[in-house]
Amino acid sequence: MKIISIKDLSLKYDEFEVLHKISMDIEANAVTALIGASGCGKSSFLRCFNIMNDLIPNSKVTGNIKFKQYEIYANNIDLAFLRQKIGMVFQQPNAFSFSIYDNVAFGLKIQGINKKKILDERVENALKEAAIWDEVKDKLSCNACSLSGGQQQRICIARALATNPEILLMDEPTSALDPISAAKVEETILFLKKQHTIILVTHNIEQAKRVSDNLAFFMSGHLIEYGVSREIFTQAKNKDTKDYLEGKWS
Repeated sequence: MKIISIKDLSLKYDEFEVLHKISMDIEANAVTALIGASGCGKSSFLRCFNIMNDLIPNSKVTGNIKFKQYEIYANNIDLAFLRQKIGMVFQQPNAFSFSIYDNVAFGLKIQGINKKKILDERVENALKEAAIWDEVKDKLSCNACSLSGGQQQRICIARALATNPEILLMDEPTSALDPISAAKVEETILFLKKQHTIILVTHNIEQAKRVSDNLAFFMSGHLIEYGVSREIFTQAKNKDTKDYLEGKWS
């Protein structure tokens, strides 16, 4: 079942066209990996889902993204509501310099949720979903920045999960982590797709192979090939896709 439908999506920064008429559907409760060389547009594409490209001066989006019944680029879209439903985890762990508890509760408090019982429950559930509860349950008052990089990234995942998003955008969430920490985040991704839809930007072909259900290959702002991951990895239809997956260029 599709949860997002993209039709003729283009993106410009000034006169430079970053994305060229992208059309595809995103499947619910699945991991969709976006791959391609640096500068191919995949991170810019990811930021279209929660309107973060609007933070870049002179950016312009045309085309359509529909999230369930909502037109994301409609004039009347509630941005706070959209970013509650579509959370994001960035490449570098960006834990705030206050307690683990307050990091995870941050988005909830912004929404006006201040009842301790509700906050306690949502924080615990989010930390469990992010597979870090057992590691931090006895030190929730400790500064989150005292944790390892991998733990901080899972705290960031928990912070995004605390608002109960339906979709989680992940922009190279393991690229700054050591292999053991990256493996834990990958395990978390596989667990999370039971309840959430995940759109993942990754440069790591093996990671895409391990965690993704669907694969989208971008080149120079164009969507070159999109489909079921195992089918593309074994029998890519496009030569550029095949060459990229075989490491002939990067």
